[in-house]
Amino acid sequence: MRNSSAHTAERAFTLIELILVMAVLVVTISLVTPTVAKFFDGRTLDSEVGRFVALTHYGQSRAVSEGVPMMLWIDPAKETYGLKQEPGYSDTNSDPKDVEYKVGNGLKIDVAKGTVVASSANSQTGRISNNQAGPMTGKLPAIHFLPEGTINHATSVKGVSIQESNKPAIWIGPAANRLSYEVQDQNTILANARH
Repeated sequence: MRNSSAHTAERAFTLIELILVMAVLVVTISLVTPTVAKFFDGRTLDSEVGRFVALTHYGQSRAVSEGVPMMLWIDPAKETYGLKQEPGYSDTNSDPKDVEYKVGNGLKIDVAKGTVVASSANSQTGRISNNQAGPMTGKLPAIHFLPEGTINHATSVKGVSIQESNKPAIWIGPAANRLSYEVQDQNTILANARH
């Protein structure tokens, strides 16, 4: 019986060994945590950009499938964006499928300088297609999708940037074929805004 208790004592950890293992774990965690935090910060920015681009595709799909112009609006002051039907094209003033998103923590959204605000239109159809018939009349920059799914470039923003703290912004702008929006570099966005 005495041998079994002696044998058990040999297999157990001493207090010093446990303290050393805990110290190694604390040092390892303190070295790995900043790297993991940077990894997830970058993923937040990528996820937000992906969500915005996906929303442009969804807006085009809704415009075509429902035969109604859609508007992807951006509110840089509130750091929100969303998608809804252009005002005046449905019997009710509310869109049951409208969506609104707030950008992730530490991110900000903005539109390219040189984005033209739509001028006043004389006809009701012109006012609706220029976003001048609803409660958000000309206040927020937006991407306007026509019922056939094309982009109304005359009234749409030239580019959107999403930025995380002091890191370079990721820009989203019209594709070369001008049929959709995609991730681009800032110089391409600024060149498109001048044309």
